[in-house]
Amino acid sequence: MEKDLLIYFPSRRYGGSELLFLEMLAYFKNKKVNVNITDYKDGVLFEKLDYEDNSLKINISDERLKEKEYYVISAISHIDKLCESPLADSSIISLLLLHEFHALNFYVSSKFLKKVQSKKILKKFMRIERVNFKVNKKIFFDLVDNNGVVYFNKNTRKLHQYLYEINKEALFVNLPYKSRNKSKPVFKEIGDTINFGWVSRLDKDLFPSLMTIISLLNKANTKGKKCYLHIIGDGKYLKHLKEREVRNVKIVFTGALFGDDLYDYLNKNIDIGIGRGTIILDFASAGIPSIVTPLTILNNITVDQFILSYERLDDYSKKYSLQGIMRELLNDYKIISEKTFETLKNYESDVIFDSLHQNILESKIQLGDLRKHYYSFSNLLFLKRKTFSPLNS
Repeated sequence: MEKDLLIYFPSRRYGGSELLFLEMLAYFKNKKVNVNITDYKDGVLFEKLDYEDNSLKINISDERLKEKEYYVISAISHIDKLCESPLADSSIISLLLLHEFHALNFYVSSKFLKKVQSKKILKKFMRIERVNFKVNKKIFFDLVDNNGVVYFNKNTRKLHQYLYEINKEALFVNLPYKSRNKSKPVFKEIGDTINFGWVSRLDKDLFPSLMTIISLLNKANTKGKKCYLHIIGDGKYLKHLKEREVRNVKIVFTGALFGDDLYDYLNKNIDIGIGRGTIILDFASAGIPSIVTPLTILNNITVDQFILSYERLDDYSKKYSLQGIMRELLNDYKIISEKTFETLKNYESDVIFDSLHQNILESKIQLGDLRKHYYSFSNLLFLKRKTFSPLNS
């Protein structure tokens, strides 16, 4: 039976991952691939689709999902939802690993594990949960061995090979990106003020990271230049942010911006971006160099180790303090801007989606395999998954 493609990423919040799956859908439609997309009835992916795309939508609980075998493209963070879905056991699964911490979500002590910075110590603590570690190791081994997982970050792939003692190299692609700029940006030196840009939802996951960034910017030597931090986003933690006292950096709140509105704002107002993931590529398309944050900073750990965006976005072999990066940016801003823009050629979306499509077709993992392993977890882990999983919030 010939299988259609199904994008499975139900979500009620909008961020870089959701944007990635929407761009993936647009690519497959353009290539005339038979594709559907699954979301909650009130999900953000359905909300962002044009009216004429209604025929592509299948609700997460729709019984029609039983009627066909699909090639399913999803994320490893959504294994729970996949296992509980009406999808047939014979559907072929390809899971994207978008964030290294997603591999820790199904440990009872996941909040603690995500704060461990030594991979050797992390492995020891993971092994304390013997049943969960054994199940996860089996699943990762099978996913890698059967081309069922695709990594977007080489460091993450290397870490998981170490944690789960996997010898085979898992599939890897760069983050795909489709630039919105109509022409090559004009590169110029930095002026009397420095405008930093931070783009993200303002929730409990990312708020500690933002506060760490503000603290470091307050201490940075900017050679007497006035500093502004443009916070482009919205969320329930916005009010907490507005209540914080900030000394040396003036905060500008813009609310959430998307698409061309976001690109135009970055192009006109931002000198230096801060963040990680797809937003760094948005900055780069406007010729804006970025300070790429380490993953650990997302967990309220004060880490002063960053990389510059014209280097590989997943290469932390070269780490700098924020002050060291600021010194380099202020000395060679125009040159670094040009190098940053040139990195976009490594993230051309059509080339990467072509490769990703081929990877999906090469997967040999059936949904029934995942169901068998995940429902063999201990009762304690099952309770933890049901109660604390961010996917159920």
